[in-house]
Amino acid sequence: MGWLSARGLDAAGRNIEGPQAGEEGATVEPSPFVTADYQEQQEARKDRMLERADKASADFQATYNSLACRE
Repeated sequence: MGWLSARGLDAAGRNIEGPQAGEEGATVEPSPFVTADYQEQQEARKDRMLERADKASADFQATYNSLACRE
């Protein structure tokens, strides 16, 4: 979430600097870079990365064990 806060946006793409919602002159415009299901996308990405890591670990162990048996 660092790139969002660096641009003055919260996780929903709302401006966190300047006038707050409900104050005079406040305009809340969602960022085109943040989708409504952002958290779901991040959870899905996390799951994919964990599956990749598990597969890579299993592949490493299989290769290691096959090389260790040769000696």
